[in-house]
Amino acid sequence: MRRSSDSEPEQWRSVEQLLHQKRSDRAFAVLIPQPDGLHRLAGTDLENLPVDRDAPVTAEEIHDLVRKSFTDDVEIAEVLWAARFSDATRQAERYRAGRILLAGDAAHLNFPANGQGLNLGLLDAVNLGWKLAAEIHGWAPAALLDSYSAEQHPVDARLLDITKAQVEFMFPDPDKEPLRRTITALLEIPEVKRYMAGLISGLDVRYPMDGPQHPLLGARMVDVKLSVDGGVRWFSELLHDGRGALVTMDERYAEAARRWLPRITVTEVAELPEVGAQAVLVRPDGYVCWVAEENGSAEDALRRLLVALTDWFGAREPSLSSGGKMTRPTLSGLHHVTFPVTDLDGATTWFETAFEAQRLPELDQHDEHGSRVAVVLRMPDVAPLVALRHTEGVPAATQVVQVGLGVAGRAELPRWAAYFDGRGVAHSDIIVGPAGHVMTCTMPNGPALLLYAE
Repeated sequence: MRRSSDSEPEQWRSVEQLLHQKRSDRAFAVLIPQPDGLHRLAGTDLENLPVDRDAPVTAEEIHDLVRKSFTDDVEIAEVLWAARFSDATRQAERYRAGRILLAGDAAHLNFPANGQGLNLGLLDAVNLGWKLAAEIHGWAPAALLDSYSAEQHPVDARLLDITKAQVEFMFPDPDKEPLRRTITALLEIPEVKRYMAGLISGLDVRYPMDGPQHPLLGARMVDVKLSVDGGVRWFSELLHDGRGALVTMDERYAEAARRWLPRITVTEVAELPEVGAQAVLVRPDGYVCWVAEENGSAEDALRRLLVALTDWFGAREPSLSSGGKMTRPTLSGLHHVTFPVTDLDGATTWFETAFEAQRLPELDQHDEHGSRVAVVLRMPDVAPLVALRHTEGVPAATQVVQVGLGVAGRAELPRWAAYFDGRGVAHSDIIVGPAGHVMTCTMPNGPALLLYAE
């Protein structure tokens, strides 16, 4: 709706004042500024409750609600849209039935209080999205999709209870005033205020996880600053490409986890601040699924890491054939393509893991400072070598790797596509171009590998 005055007094910039412009036992309403000079009005006229919930909202109802709820400087110039809603709360019994999955408003309905319906829908989406992607790419563990309903249903049920409780205190009721005053007094206690803030915002969600009683296990990962490759990155940046992330101060955990590249990223750091752990494994939705405690047993932590990686990111050696042996396509020829990369070691590890390539350390090249700037790998069972090389004089964040790799015939491309699928490696469709058939696949650092048949 549009207010009659184009000016917006300073008093309207406080949400608290918006909710309490005029205390009344006759009505309750909020008036919230929106872009382009519009306002959103929501409320209830306790003296004129509609007999028919489906009846159209009249202009007279709106003017009466505003007059009872706000001071005289508020006048309605134009109503652009109006509808009724109730305090109905509903939740589906389960969120999955075979190939049908429910999320957002399809899974639950609640009173529109404090944007919590939006929060619930986003929580549903991030919990389900990466699990669906894993299923589509063929590496999802058998129970991964079922874990969506098992995890999210009780979380949503808890938040629905909170919205129902808020409704009980929204409207004037003399019988509830003693309870309202008691709750208001409790909210003056910092610990209670912090608890309620986490509850209403959804930031306190904690999924059940096997492992030590660490405050982060099953919780949303705190966004801390990390020192990586001489620069500073926020932890959340590691999750931007939709993969899991292992961050560790112990190289043993890094070595064990690299078998799961590129489903996850592996980052070694000298310090993991404000976490109270040697290492953490974080799912693509931002929730911690494994922790290595600072003073815990490294052997036990390593065992739990392998279990967590398998449970959340699948078996590390998927099979493409009934005989249980990986079918590896052949390679021949030597072609070159350049592409951006931020981590030479990470690129090398990706080829070693995804293709079982063998690095030839005697061919490593180093700069005048002793830093490795080029590596050479031999692909299994075939002659061509893959050369990964930093471009001189280019900052680390934009350095370029050169790859020499090709395929002999067009029939090899579908076999490579199947091979990528079995490894959980994202790839493009086979593209027919004027120079031949091409296909690209993706490694942790971005578009990485070009296969083509002339």
